[in-house]
Amino acid sequence: DPWYFFRGCSYVLQGLGHVALLRLAATVGGDGLWGGVLPGVTLAMLLFLHRLDFSRIHDVGMLELRENWTMPVIFAQVWAMTKLLLTHPAFTGQNTWEFLRWRWAFRILTVLCILLWQFSAFAFLLQVSAAFLCTLLACHNSARCALMELLNSQLLALLVAAALLFGNELLVQHLLVTQLVAIKLVLTLRKAPSWRLFWWLDGALAVLLFVLLRILQMPFATADEHVWELYANKMRTLFPSYLGTAVQKEPTFNTRLYNAVSVFDFISWKNIEVGFQTKVYHLAALALVFQTGALLLQILPEAGKETLSQSYAHVF
Repeated sequence: DPWYFFRGCSYVLQGLGHVALLRLAATVGGDGLWGGVLPGVTLAMLLFLHRLDFSRIHDVGMLELRENWTMPVIFAQVWAMTKLLLTHPAFTGQNTWEFLRWRWAFRILTVLCILLWQFSAFAFLLQVSAAFLCTLLACHNSARCALMELLNSQLLALLVAAALLFGNELLVQHLLVTQLVAIKLVLTLRKAPSWRLFWWLDGALAVLLFVLLRILQMPFATADEHVWELYANKMRTLFPSYLGTAVQKEPTFNTRLYNAVSVFDFISWKNIEVGFQTKVYHLAALALVFQTGALLLQILPEAGKETLSQSYAHVF
């Protein structure tokens, strides 16, 4: 029966995504009983208790959506990225086969994410931004070397995905490409600052370079215009005088198309309250405290040193 085959494939893929998420939790925890088993069991319980909020598997009408099939692959991609950073020669001091395996696993999974769901490139914007922020805060050339590997892998994955999609302009002209090029230029031209107070300088330069590149691309890079159109329409809904009366105009066809879908509406307070009821915000705040402590205690003291502690790569 085609329906049972389709549903079975969806179940298997979602199950593999949960396994990747569990392995990611264990990797971040450092494996072992307290670092791997305990976080894994806790995550499994949370996934079960919040399965209706976490997954769309219960909604038959949404099973065919591309993002529903891509999320498990994104979980595996983040796991591969974490292992890639942990085994990077800049942190371990040696180029191992394990590092090479995770490098290609990360690249292949990134290509699969983009092929399954083209908008996953927007998610990778946040991924690269987070890695860049960690690198800036670390103020160490080893962290910059690891980030350069991440940027090169993302660019290669985008190139392969664009070729497989017959030069899709949405990928060729994507914001992610501009972001990767801007950050790569900054890391190539500059070294880590010797004064930690200037950790933000390269970030500001990357933002300025990103804006400059987008301005230069404006005459021909029109594939992402719908993003600005949707944003401007939402702002006009909140603030009717937004952008002045000179540019007031009717929503475009693309904007009307997005507005017809409920997921592009403003987030309702009812959805926000769910995070308080399920304690997701509380757990996220606790995780932020631990991450900030790790940064202050194990990352910042290593800034500027030639040799790194064994825990540096894991904390990074």
